[in-house]
Amino acid sequence: MTVPAPFVSRLGLLCLLSVPAQAVAIECVVPAPELPPVASGPAAGTTTPFSATADALSGEPEGVLALEGDVRLQYQDTVLRTERALLDTQTLRVSSTGKTAIHTPGLVVSADGFDAQLDNDELSVSGARFELPTPTRYLRGESKTLVVGEDKRVALTDASVTSCPPDQRVWNLRASSIELDPDNDTGTARDVRFEVGGVPLMYLPWLSWPLSDARKTGFLYPRIGNSDNRGFELSVPWYWNIRPNVDATFTPRLMSKRGLQLRSEFRYLTRSSNWQLRYDILDDRDFGDVRRHVELNQKGRPFANVRTEVAFGDVSDPDYLKDLSARASIANIIHIDRRLDVHYQLDSLAGLLRVQSYQTLDDDLAAADRPYSRLPQLLLGGTLWEPPGPLRLTLNSELVNLKRDDSIDAVRLDLRPRLAYQQVRQWGFFSAAATLAHTRYWLQNASPDQSTRLERTVPILSLDGGVKLRRQNADGSSSTLEPRAFYLYASRVDQDDLPVFDSGLNDFSFDQLFRENRFSGRDRIGDANQLSLALRSRHTDSAGREVWRYGVGSSFYFDSRTVGLDDDDAERTRSDIVAEGVYSGIRNWQLRATAQLSPDNGELERSGIDLRYRNGHSLVNLGHRLDKGRFDQADLSFSHRIRSDMTLLGRWQYALDDNRSIEQFLGVSWESCCWAFRGGARTYLSEGTNDLSEVSLEIIFKGLGGLGNSVGQQFERAILGYQDPY
Repeated sequence: MTVPAPFVSRLGLLCLLSVPAQAVAIECVVPAPELPPVASGPAAGTTTPFSATADALSGEPEGVLALEGDVRLQYQDTVLRTERALLDTQTLRVSSTGKTAIHTPGLVVSADGFDAQLDNDELSVSGARFELPTPTRYLRGESKTLVVGEDKRVALTDASVTSCPPDQRVWNLRASSIELDPDNDTGTARDVRFEVGGVPLMYLPWLSWPLSDARKTGFLYPRIGNSDNRGFELSVPWYWNIRPNVDATFTPRLMSKRGLQLRSEFRYLTRSSNWQLRYDILDDRDFGDVRRHVELNQKGRPFANVRTEVAFGDVSDPDYLKDLSARASIANIIHIDRRLDVHYQLDSLAGLLRVQSYQTLDDDLAAADRPYSRLPQLLLGGTLWEPPGPLRLTLNSELVNLKRDDSIDAVRLDLRPRLAYQQVRQWGFFSAAATLAHTRYWLQNASPDQSTRLERTVPILSLDGGVKLRRQNADGSSSTLEPRAFYLYASRVDQDDLPVFDSGLNDFSFDQLFRENRFSGRDRIGDANQLSLALRSRHTDSAGREVWRYGVGSSFYFDSRTVGLDDDDAERTRSDIVAEGVYSGIRNWQLRATAQLSPDNGELERSGIDLRYRNGHSLVNLGHRLDKGRFDQADLSFSHRIRSDMTLLGRWQYALDDNRSIEQFLGVSWESCCWAFRGGARTYLSEGTNDLSEVSLEIIFKGLGGLGNSVGQQFERAILGYQDPY
């Protein structure tokens, strides 16, 4: 006979969730408990009597039984093992003396004494010790007494919890008393002390937490850091669980150079939408004024075929993000998006209603270089006609009201019906398309000598075809040769009188060889009479793994191009030669390269090369980027485990043309079974001239949480391919 499995499973869950686990342990040797054999559980709908075995048995079968020696009481997959036990077969009360252990899947409880009422799950244990070994986590704890009442409440006295093995107890969480209330899903502890190396570092008179995944109001783990812009930083978040679908987080953030900032975040979830509002405020003593930041985001689906999205941001001054943002990805933003999107999908037709404007953070940016607001924009596209066979008629259209301060405003209508023919076979493909691009403008604030109504119609014809030749080699590998030809004709229409609202010249690339317009946006349609030729090839081994692939191509212009922008060279008779390739033939290595060469002098106009190595815990990225006349940069990043418990990480981004570093980053991660320390130092170029630095530190107590900055996020940002294990 033993304690019923439902009770022990509940006890294991309560012990496991009594601290918020947030980390995964590295390879660690923990004492494996000696598990006795467990019999198979009963089939569904059946019952299994308690079984009891012992070296010696005395007493009355219908009274009190005394069991001695190797005593085992078993029920389903739960086993009680002890030296001596008394079992009342009438009241189902069992008590034991000497060393006692309870074994269940994922849980081992050992004690010096044990007393339980099996029919109502009452339990009393003296000197309780429990272990929760799992493939990804190891937690263990101790308590002077452990008592479970008839109401299923668990009370522990002089309790402690850690994830460290017995001989390496680096950290420990102690409490004079702990009460676990499963009915209210709440755990409470009193006189809580957090110890590192036996030294108390933190004391809390009272602590409360949820026993399940449910959220609970309370403080989150603090964050600490240091930077040139902000000085020493300390953030202490406080979480407020308002309702199951509404919560908020308030974070006082103390910065030694700037003062106390209050950061707040509100989240609201409904069946059809998800809202998030952030509001930060700071009386910045270094800046000399109050600074604010607002950010609102929403994603929703109010109806089955309707999606909505809101993105709104606002800052009090142009330098706010650069000075105060802890997220490097947004610190250099120039335009803050303010947008409302309503997407509509009905069968093959899709529509988008958008209202969009921007807050420009660069006060010195000329009005002509700032983006236009769309107040509003309506996009409609899809298939209008698709009979059986290879023909298809589609439409791409836009109606938008474009506005910008101190500029020409306009309403623009763009209609692009397209009739396409396409045939695809295993050996190749062929497609032909005819597009009629019609654009009309109604201008406002135009000069007196400029017409307020303008229009343009451009017919576009394209022919695209390719062949796939495949060769099967004797060793089981295969190679392909894939030539492709793309012919493009777009009528020459004078567009010099048309304003430019959102058009620009696309970066030339391999994919650009097969596009129908060399311009982005809708204000310019490039005239064309050209043929693009390309050759691609791919080689796979006998197992089907790709060894290498490459592509090379160029466009030939039969007529000079008259439609252009200031940065467009329209007099050329041939495009640059573009090439791309990937090689993965050596295990753990991959080489990627792109190149763009001038056909006139063979000089390299643009190039990119990336060499990547990944093997277990080692990761290396070596890259180079060249854009003639703009930048020439080299980039090295790595993550390498130099010892079983230590990993070195770093990045060096260098401007070869300016002979100076853009960013230098060096980090270290040092971890054991139950804790990890991570730190990083970063120096980076700000506004092209100033060098700034920041230092981040983080210590993680596995199974409990962390203290410091989110150093893992910095590692992920700096090192391509790195994934934070925590």
